[in-house]
Parts: sequence; structure tokens; C-alpha cells
Amino acid sequence: MAANSSEACALVLAGAGYCLLPEYMLIPDKELIFLEWKESPHAPLGIYADAEIYRDKRSTVRKFIENAARLYSE
Repeated sequence: MAANSSEACALVLAGAGYCLLPEYMLIPDKELIFLEWKESPHAPLGIYADAEIYRDKRSTVRKFIENAARLYSE
């Protein structure tokens, strides 16, 4: 758990996993990939993940995000 969005993004960049942030807190960064997450009509959310880790189709982070998206869509 991070204290703020900057800290959360720093943890993602360090390879600690992913973060789920409200869309208004997004920080543009070429090392991060943003995936839209339509969880709440009140506060649009997005998942930030390390782009290199996400590109690896065998990564645990990618598998978690894909499974969560699949379960959410059911």
C-alpha cells in the first residue's frame, strides 16, 4: 500500500506489481502502461503496470490483470 499516487507509481517502476489509481491521478510515464478499468461510475480508475513486465505474456502481473478483467466482465 502506498501513501500517494507518486509513491504507488514508484513502486510499480521498481517492479513491485501494479497499482489501481483514479484517472485524475494518472502520471504520464513512458515506462508505464495504462489500462482503463471501468469499476466505478463516480471515479474512473486505471491500472498502471510496468510496460516491460506487462508485455511478458507469462508474467504474474499480466495474468492477474487479465483474470481480474475477465471476472469483472462476467
